[in-house]
This record gives sequence, C-alpha cells and structure tokens, in this order.
Amino acid sequence: MDHTLFAGSVRKLDPQAYSKTPRITVPDTAPPPKPDPFSETWWWDSATCGRYDMIEVRRDGNMRIALPVYPSRKRGLTTLAMPPYTRTLSPELTLPQSGPFRRQRNIRTLVGDLVDRLPDYDSLRLMLDPEDETPFGFSLAGLQVRQQFTFRLAAGFSLEQTLHNCDQKSRNLIRSAGRRLEITQDIALSNFIALSHRERAASGNTHHFTILERIFEQCTRRGQGAALSAWDGTKCVASVIMVWGSRTAYFWQSTRDRQSGVCGANLLLLWKCIEMAHARNLTFDFDSYHSVETAKMVSSFGCPPVARPEINGRSLAWQVATTAKAIARQALSREPDWQAW
Repeated sequence: MDHTLFAGSVRKLDPQAYSKTPRITVPDTAPPPKPDPFSETWWWDSATCGRYDMIEVRRDGNMRIALPVYPSRKRGLTTLAMPPYTRTLSPELTLPQSGPFRRQRNIRTLVGDLVDRLPDYDSLRLMLDPEDETPFGFSLAGLQVRQQFTFRLAAGFSLEQTLHNCDQKSRNLIRSAGRRLEITQDIALSNFIALSHRERAASGNTHHFTILERIFEQCTRRGQGAALSAWDGTKCVASVIMVWGSRTAYFWQSTRDRQSGVCGANLLLLWKCIEMAHARNLTFDFDSYHSVETAKMVSSFGCPPVARPEINGRSLAWQVATTAKAIARQALSREPDWQAW
C-alpha cells in the first residue's frame, strides 16, 4: 500500500531536516537528551521560571532517585503537581547492576525514601510514563495509583502498516486534506497562537502563551521541537506542536479553525508528525486525549490504549475542602430560580 498522502500543490517537507527550522547551536558540553523532554532541567526552568525544588535521595553510594516538585498554594492548601504543559514526570533512577528481584527491591526502597522526603502537601498528582518502574513503590508508600490512557506507536513502526491499520474514514480524510492543504513548518508559534485565540475566543483561552513560547524556544534550540501549520490558500486552518526526547516524540499541542470547510486538517498534521517520528526512529505518543471527540480521533489509528499511571495523594484538609465545595455546588444547583416565577 502506498503511504504517500500528499499530492498537487502541497509542499513536501523533509520530515527529518525541515530547512525552515532554526538551528541554534547547543554547547558541546550539554548532556545528551533524556528519553522524553519533560524531565529535563531546561524544561522545568522554562515551565516554572525556576520555581521548583529537586528532591534527591542517595543510598549506599551507588543508588539514587531524584524528582522535581512544583509546589503552589491556593486557599491555604499546598499542591505538588506537574508544571504547565508537562505531560509526564518519572523519577530519575540510578541503580547498580543486579538481578530482577534485587532491582525491584531497590526501586521500592528508593521510592519509599523519596515519598518520606517530599515536602508537606495537601494534594499530590504525578503522571508517570507508561514504561515507568515506580508505580508499585508509590502504592506501597501509601499513595493512590490510578490509570489514564494514551496511544503509542513503538519505535521502528511501519508507516505502511500504520496507514493500513487506520480507520478507512480517517485515512480518506487525511488523503483529501492532503490534496487541498499546504503544510509548512513555522519558525515560531505566531500561527499557532493566532489560531488558538480565534478558536477559543468565545469560551475563553486557558493557554499560558508566554510559558508555551519559552518552552518551545528551548525545544527548538536543541532540535527537539517543531510546529506545523495547515493552510487553505492564505488562511491557517490548523496548527500543531510536536516535541521529543531521545526515545519518544509527543503530539503535544493542537488547535484548528472549527469553521473551516476543510475536514481532516488536524488528522493530516497528526500524520505528518507520525512521519517525523518515524524518520527519527522514535516511539510516537499521541499524548492522551482531552475529550471524547479527541479520543475517537486518535483511536482511529488502531493502536491499543496504553496506561499512564497517575499518582495521587490527598490530606484530610484537602478531602474536607473538596467535599464542602461539592456540597455547596450541589446546593446551589437545587436553589429555586425565583426570577423565573
């Protein structure tokens, strides 16, 4: 099966080079990239303006666990969570060579020590990478482990097989959008931001664009990010941002013109991101979903759901405050609307 989806006036881009991407030299002394970008120091500096703490535990000289935490306070309660735009966060482990039993025991020990070292909090929430080895340790340390879901294509996936596995309707939408739209790579986020403002003008926009641009600049500085836009003539109808580490690429942000008469623009950009991940031999993460509509779109590629462990901890004060808020909301919803009479 031919997996080439672009024809006509569409500008074909080299998915690995992309000549429009700004190439900013990173010093030779910079450490190699981590498997994903979300645990990088430069990511956290950009996402929090440096306002985070690093919790580190060492044992026996050759065992280490480290985790950045982002504390904030609201209404007198302290929250430890991931900073804006950070999708997953896994503890960094350094372990000696050992057999499976000893390795798992060492992980449980280090995670228990890490939880003991965390600052006092009322709410804790972490989303771990699907391949993270620590959820059992967090569970034994008294925290709640839930599951969220994402979809992934493992490194080395076949473009032809991926397209074959895709739902016929989605495949047709990608092809038809590819015949009509031009795909370009942006050197900045101006197109994404302008379209996002237009898309969410009525309901309010929750993006922190200053933070978003700061993170994206650091990604492109290291050759670990790209923004793509789809154009119907002179009008931008969809824009997405992709970021990656040494092992995994993420379909990170997306926005589209819901009034556009071209269907499948986001699917087309999603496919271009898949091509880029394939060219770099990276695992491609569809980056979860935020609505039933999005879940249906990404599941149309035929990938089985992959669990992302979610770690939660709640203090009694947090539970009381949450319960009181829920009761108040329920009471308000039952109040009679006297003006209607």
